[in-house]
Amino acid sequence: MLLLVLLFLALLIGGLLGSLMLRDTGYVMFNYGPWVMETSLWVFLIGLAVVYVAWRLLIVTIRYLAGSQGRLLQWRSTRNLRRARERTIRGVLLLAEGRWADAKGLFLEGVKDIETPFMNYLNAARAAHELGAHDERDALLKQAQDAAPGARFASLITQAEYHLHDGDHAAALEILLLLRDRAPKQPAVQRLLAKCYEAQQDWDALHELLKDLAQSKALPPLEMQRLSKLVWHDMLLADTAAAATWKRLPANLREDNELLSAWVQSLVERDLEAQAEQALRLIIEQRWQPEFVTWFGRVAGADPKKQLAVAQEWARSHKEDVDLELTIGRLQLRNAGFEQARERFEAALKIEPREEIYAELGRLCVALGDERRGADYLLKSVASLPELPQPSAPLIRQTQPI
Repeated sequence: MLLLVLLFLALLIGGLLGSLMLRDTGYVMFNYGPWVMETSLWVFLIGLAVVYVAWRLLIVTIRYLAGSQGRLLQWRSTRNLRRARERTIRGVLLLAEGRWADAKGLFLEGVKDIETPFMNYLNAARAAHELGAHDERDALLKQAQDAAPGARFASLITQAEYHLHDGDHAAALEILLLLRDRAPKQPAVQRLLAKCYEAQQDWDALHELLKDLAQSKALPPLEMQRLSKLVWHDMLLADTAAAATWKRLPANLREDNELLSAWVQSLVERDLEAQAEQALRLIIEQRWQPEFVTWFGRVAGADPKKQLAVAQEWARSHKEDVDLELTIGRLQLRNAGFEQARERFEAALKIEPREEIYAELGRLCVALGDERRGADYLLKSVASLPELPQPSAPLIRQTQPI
């Protein structure tokens, strides 16, 4: 219907124009210098319309060609981006498979057209690291920083990790201290610093870092306990003031028998038995442990009478304790209470016969002049020896001087 209306209007307008053209053709003249152009009005108008239509067609054509070129460029860009993504994905898969060289090549091929060149450079740096190409690795990390200045922090952390892996602790520490100045509470930096200090056995620095690690909860509790034990193991072995050290020792480590044994052993080996006796007293009063009770009788305290009095006080609340009876017997020996020591050793034997108690009692009996009983006890002290034939009668062998 609309088409018929338009056709009717076109015929009507055409008819009107035709009648006007027949009635009067009109006259148009252009004069420019020696040039003169004459034509009818209707020819001029038709020519003007043709020129206008041609001009519009030219503009449309130009816009179409320009749009086609833009679409072509966009198509090429999209195609390159798709290929870059495919290379990057393939590179990640090869990286997971351990094909470092192939993965690195794919990451670098896709770096020009990918939206995130930083990630490509970072992955390529990892591949170079695995290949042992450390100079290339560092250069790729620098390119990653240039590609994404906002990601410089992450790039430096990665570089510090690689230095730690290489054993270059000085280079790693330099980077990590720089990062800690910028972000003191950053957990990743704190974790790497802990690894670096442990590798360098810088226990003082690690001890200071433990406070920050505890506040930020950068490490799981078991790892924190392991590091704390390492630090305190070194500090305990270096310290000589038992009481002051015990006050500073964390509560959870006061129940670590392995650490405490190493501490006491260190004091004994450095001829600091008075400090060892003080440390043992603190440990035993904190938590009753047979190992340390026995040890208390082996070390020589600064005041043997006071040491004996402390052990006897413990006996009030720990009756018939074989380890304590053995210890009191030994402390009686240090105080020249030989008969009292003999009584304590015999009491310990009644609770639990042990080779160590037989040995102490046998040695004391021999020293007191009771050789026969002493020899019997000493023989029992070696009861764990295998049953082997022995001479039926004493044999006297004459030895030659060396």
